[in-house]
Amino acid sequence: MAIIAAALFLFWCRDYLILRMGPPHKISSRVALYSAVILVTTVLLSILAWREGLPAVSSFLRSFPVLATLIAIHIGGVIFCFWLKRSDRYHRIWLVALIPAPAVWFFLANGMMSGESVAHGFVAWLFCGLWITAMVAMIARVRRIQMCAEDLDFAVTFAGSSNFLGSFILAFSPLLFQQIA
Repeated sequence: MAIIAAALFLFWCRDYLILRMGPPHKISSRVALYSAVILVTTVLLSILAWREGLPAVSSFLRSFPVLATLIAIHIGGVIFCFWLKRSDRYHRIWLVALIPAPAVWFFLANGMMSGESVAHGFVAWLFCGLWITAMVAMIARVRRIQMCAEDLDFAVTFAGSSNFLGSFILAFSPLLFQQIA
């Protein structure tokens, strides 16, 4: 459970930092688009769990092709972050936040699969609401504050590093689930 909480906090901080990057006058549209992506991800996850049944979705998420795809998404995020840093396109880093962090959603989905069907939907929607509300509140609080150059550099490096860590978390998730069970 501590690993899941740490992953949630890590990726929330990543998204918070990189959503602040870019033109300040467009921060509302970035956060709105980000919130829509989080909502769509939750809807798709809930529909998949509802249609296929909880055990089928749990085994699907733990299959090698799905894990490999999620790891590849994280690695793609790492490459994108470091390419943006190298090309000094810091204003585009917020696009990484639009890729839902697969490690977070993987663990959320597996946590949903262990409960009753009524409870798993509530947990997913509660998580989604809390995530978006916290993000909107924090971004609204600092939306007029410009990030300095050192913060921009740190945010890009942090985003790339957190994606790299997410790929390792997913790679070792079968071992984690064996230890938990």
